[in-house]
Amino acid sequence: MNLYRSEELSSISETSESKKFKLKIGHIAKVEGRIGLEVAILKDNISSVKLQIKEGARLIEGILTGRKIEEVPEIVSRICGVCPVAHNLAAIKAIEKALLLDVPYEVNLLRKLMMCAQIVTSHIFHIFFLALSDYFDLKDSLMLSKKYPKEFKEVIKIRNFSNRIIETICGREIHPITSILGGFYSKLEKEKLKRLLEISPSILESAVKLSSFFKKIEFFNFSRKTEYISLKNKKEYGFYEGEIVSSDGLSVNTEEIRKFQELNKIINLSESKEKEYFTGALARLNNSSDQIKENAKEILQEIKINYNNPFYNLLAQMIEVVHFIEKIQELLKEVLKISLKKLRVNYKLKENEGIGVIEAPRGILIHKYKINKYGKIEIARIVTPTFQFLPNLERDLKNILPLIENLDTKQRRKIIKMLVRSYDLCISCAIR
Repeated sequence: MNLYRSEELSSISETSESKKFKLKIGHIAKVEGRIGLEVAILKDNISSVKLQIKEGARLIEGILTGRKIEEVPEIVSRICGVCPVAHNLAAIKAIEKALLLDVPYEVNLLRKLMMCAQIVTSHIFHIFFLALSDYFDLKDSLMLSKKYPKEFKEVIKIRNFSNRIIETICGREIHPITSILGGFYSKLEKEKLKRLLEISPSILESAVKLSSFFKKIEFFNFSRKTEYISLKNKKEYGFYEGEIVSSDGLSVNTEEIRKFQELNKIINLSESKEKEYFTGALARLNNSSDQIKENAKEILQEIKINYNNPFYNLLAQMIEVVHFIEKIQELLKEVLKISLKKLRVNYKLKENEGIGVIEAPRGILIHKYKINKYGKIEIARIVTPTFQFLPNLERDLKNILPLIENLDTKQRRKIIKMLVRSYDLCISCAIR
């Protein structure tokens, strides 16, 4: 097959005994972390496709063992600078479940607001600073910003808005310091949230305008049916609580999970080399598109999504940006109506197990902890979205390679990298 043998010699090795060739891409840029790709071809057939993680193990689960439960939310937020809020809240939910602790309504409102802002921040960064330039044949986001300066002002405005929400509630933009077990340890200034609500209509308008970028994009024609796993909630678009569902019929009620073994379906699925599935924006929309807000729904109706094409994850993220800005408006209005005096409840130590599940920007995030009677962690387990969907990405890569064999070297490499970037990988999370 010409696809593999025409690559530059520095990227190919051959063993004469088996006539086995290897195609390597040493580094795929514009993803969070360092990753490469190796394809093995035996007698003109693809025998394996492996993504090479080029980051060292960070051993977060080991670091957590023996720590006091109060320390966990702050430590795990350091796993990732792109989605620290998700790790913070997933850990808090897990430990609070172990303690059988129910927090007040207003605490959950603020946590939802944090999570909406986190998803907007992460998606905007991925779309406009990492992935979108590929579709305009531009090297990077700097060149994209020069070509579309007015639009990039809107991008910055949206990201600043979502970051201000996180900062106002969490104490700073990244690595929350006020979000703790039982609620929040500092008072919240309603005036700041009021000002954010006042500017939110212009932020939503900016997001809707930016979605027009996708009218100019022609996604690569690729399709492969897979399983989509996400949170689903009967009352709202699933992102903070609800059941874990899949497009193939899986359903696990996360609010009733107390013991580790009750989540074995998901853990075993995510660790199985025989099973691939997709998590993230495309999965959430696939399972819950009927629940998105009005402006987001209009975009989805105007620009159709092919759910079997992973390249469309980029469009799904943009639709979610619009949806979650609308959701932020709704939550801000509700928060400003109620008293925020009771933002923390006390708890008693309890020897128990707890599991917290949340939708990080890239998909289902699971934190599991076993706590001893002294309030210290005995067992920690973190299952991240990137860890879960890497097998699905490898299968997509294996299926797409034969489709691009007749393209020139530059175009083949571009499409491979675009596919990898469409998943919005977070390698820091994957290696924990």
